[in-house]
Amino acid sequence: MSTMTRIQPFRGWRYDLAAAGAASLDELLTPPYDVISPAQQAAYYARQPHNVVRLELAADEPGDDDSHNRYTRAAGTLAGWQRSGVLRREPAPAIYLLRQRYTLPDGRPATRSGMIFRLRLAPWGKGILPHERPFPAAKADRLALTIATGAQCSPIFLLYSDPAGQAQAPVTAAADQRGPDAVYCDEDGVEHTLWAVTDPAALAAATAALASKTFYVADGHHRY
Repeated sequence: MSTMTRIQPFRGWRYDLAAAGAASLDELLTPPYDVISPAQQAAYYARQPHNVVRLELAADEPGDDDSHNRYTRAAGTLAGWQRSGVLRREPAPAIYLLRQRYTLPDGRPATRSGMIFRLRLAPWGKGILPHERPFPAAKADRLALTIATGAQCSPIFLLYSDPAGQAQAPVTAAADQRGPDAVYCDEDGVEHTLWAVTDPAALAAATAALASKTFYVADGHHRY
């Protein structure tokens, strides 16, 4: 893929459960950082030493300053997990298919599916649109974490129009040929299943179908 391609697969970092000393991803993952209360933050810290809260919402400590703080601690944690194999990088570029199965208020089952890919940044209105005004302090917080870690620790949630599902179809077809690469059940009872799709034909078809789409940010304005 050209570096100028708007949509790209990428080599993500995923947990190695054995290296993390975890029985399942349930021990390691959390809700989005901005809905975690101080009590929940402490509970996630206590749950497992490799819980992702240490990256997404590292705790403040006495004596923190500009050179040593929760952002630099997150960066050090991330680098340590990468060196030790707790996080392992995908061997080949992938677009990730994510399915979320949950129960509606009336008891009916439902499934939401989407893709995780790399999107080239652009100013608002140049193929991507917001729906809210971000707060400066929240932007500064997420920017500091991104600069310190050199990584995006959580995805931005986008919507786009594709009534026939053509963009996702090739990735879904490739994923459905085998079992998922990761499964996680969150505290609300939502089951998340993830496939890292690396098939070149599927990736080429999906990136081509997505290239001209207008994306609408549903969540993640501050990170964008």
